[in-house]
Parts: sequence; C-alpha cells; structure tokens
Amino acid sequence: MKIALICPANRLYMPYVQSYEQLLKAQQIDYDIINWDRLQLETPSETCYQDGKIGHQRHIIDYVKYKRFILQALQRTQYDRIIVFSIQLTYFLKEILLRSFPQRFIVDIRDHHKLLHFFDIGKWVDSSVWTVLSSARFQNWLPKSNRYLIHHNTPLTNLSNLPHCTPPATQKIRIANIGATRDIAINKSLIRSLGNNIGFEVHYHGAGGCTEELKKYTAKHQIANVLFSGRYEAHQETALYARSDMINILREAKGVNNQTALPNRLYHAAFMAKPLLALAGSYVAELVAEYQLGLVVSSLQEIDQQISHYFKHFSQEQFDEGRVLFLSHVIEENALFRQQVLAFCTEEKVGAMHET
Repeated sequence: MKIALICPANRLYMPYVQSYEQLLKAQQIDYDIINWDRLQLETPSETCYQDGKIGHQRHIIDYVKYKRFILQALQRTQYDRIIVFSIQLTYFLKEILLRSFPQRFIVDIRDHHKLLHFFDIGKWVDSSVWTVLSSARFQNWLPKSNRYLIHHNTPLTNLSNLPHCTPPATQKIRIANIGATRDIAINKSLIRSLGNNIGFEVHYHGAGGCTEELKKYTAKHQIANVLFSGRYEAHQETALYARSDMINILREAKGVNNQTALPNRLYHAAFMAKPLLALAGSYVAELVAEYQLGLVVSSLQEIDQQISHYFKHFSQEQFDEGRVLFLSHVIEENALFRQQVLAFCTEEKVGAMHET
C-alpha cells in the first residue's frame, strides 16, 4: 500500500497534515507528500514543487503548472490511494480523481473557495471514500452527503494532561493574537479602542496577513501598548499562550469563511485555559458562547469595560466545565476521523465505508 498526500501549500502552514502522517507512520504505511513550496522554505524534489515565486497568492495559470507537476509525480509512482487537500486541488485534479482513483481518494476541505461555482463538487464528494471537513458548519454550503467526516485541528486525544485554569491578570490584561492576522478592520478597531490604555496590552504574535499594515497603523498613531513579536516557531506557541490572558479570535461576520470556519486558536486557547474574545455572528462565536469559552461581544464599543467586566465576574468553575465539554466533543469526533482514515489506508475494499 502506498498513499499520496497532495497539498496546496508549504507544510509549515498545513499542521493538519500531521494527523494523517501520524496514522500512516504508526501503521508503517509508505506515503509521499506532494506539496507546493510557495515560500521557498523547503528543498525542491520530485514531490516538492517550486515555481520561482515567494508568497501565498497564486493565480489560475500557477495552479495549471502545479497540476502538471502533480500528474508527473502520479505517473512516476503507482499510488494505491490519494488524499487531496483543498477545494482548489480537487477542482484541478477532478478528471484524474474520477478516472484513476474512483472510491480510492479522500478530499480534505479547510475553507470555502470561489471555484465551487465552477463545478459540482457533490460529484466528487460522492465518489470519495470520505470528504473531511474542519468545520461541521461547512455543510451549510456543501451538498448533502453521508460521506463527511469532521476533523478538528488539534492533536489532543485525551484530557489527562489538561492545563489548569489560572486566574486572569488583574493589573494589566494581555490580549494576544497568535498566528496570522486576517481581519484588518476589526483589529484596527480593537487597537483604536484599547490604544494607550494602561490597563491593557495587545499582542500580535506571527507574520503574514495584515500584520504589517497593523504595525504601520500603530506606529502612525504612536500607540505604545500594541506589540508585535513577528514570526515564531511551532515549539514557541505554548509559551505564547501561557503568558496571555485572553486570545483574540475576532473576525467580522462577513464572507462564508469567517462565518463557518474554525481557526486553530479555538483549540489551542481551550486547551491552554485561555478565554477567547469573539465577535458575534460567526460559528466560532456560537461555540465560544455555547461552551462558555470566553467573551462574545456584539461590537467593540467600550470594549475595555466589557473585558474588565468579564474578568471581574469570571467563573473559573464554569469556564473549566465548558472547555472540558468542548474538548471532549472534539476528541470524540477526531477519534472517528482516525478510525475511518486508518481503515481507508489499510483495508483492501473501502468503497462502502461511509455506510458504516
């Protein structure tokens, strides 16, 4: 058995691929990762594609060239099954998936993409063994099917080493955005509201997205309590959460992805016992409210008072109870994901798995 994992970007930006790798390694299953090194961070090879550009953004012609690279890799090596990540690659590989790998592929979807308007993805969902979704709410814009699996982007498998919830800071509340910052307007609003407020520090850890624009905005307005630490390594992430009091998960409820996707910070913050700050109107805000994982606001007006009030009346017991319920649900869904993907990778006949 040999499996290909076909990815649209740098491995650094696809931590969820590790969940598949762990299963394959545990079963000693041979596999290759075919990926697109968009930032030229990796060593080019027969399975690592570089196009001479540096940056995340690409156009149709770039995908056509990457498709050609993928097809050459599939011709060189006989793969028994393949796992295709993203709607984009599903679209560009749609013919070969149906022709050469019917009932022998998994599609993994992590966000919405406009290419959905140009093909009937339901045909490929029905021809897949499973279509993996990082958010159950994606089913709002995908066709109905019994072939969906939910996979939450966290390696957590049990609650035995769950960090204890510690009382939040009372002197200066540290609010942190950990990872790429994508919503410029809402973060500018946060900075305006809390700028030079001695009761708060606003931290941005990570690079990419709109971080550089926020840095310029902060410098222009001479705001001293908004700090940028730049790119960080994966092993530093736990420490960044540990020294934060609240995690910024603000996103405007505009666009399908903002409304339905679940960012990694949701899981990291719940695990590290850090309350989240969310804006009402998105699926992630619904979960924060349902499981009492933090503060959901309808606007950023008087946000300093809203946050101070939240911490003044913070219930450690309710917070811990909610995050345990949330993480237990996540662990349960991920266990089903591992079970079914393992069967996909090891069993000879996989066509009827979705019926189990």
